[in-house]
Amino acid sequence: MPPGWSLLANPATAQWVHADDEGSEVVLQGASGQTAMFTRTAPGYYQAPPA
Repeated sequence: MPPGWSLLANPATAQWVHADDEGSEVVLQGASGQTAMFTRTAPGYYQAPPA
């Protein structure tokens, strides 16, 4: 995880393997290459992608 980030998950079952903090959004990448984008809404707060 990047500095300042924490993960509340069991590392043995976590699906995400990489995180890119791009300032206004964070992009998570899974082991199979899938991605999910979380948009920053306020300092420390991010909106999850639509389900």
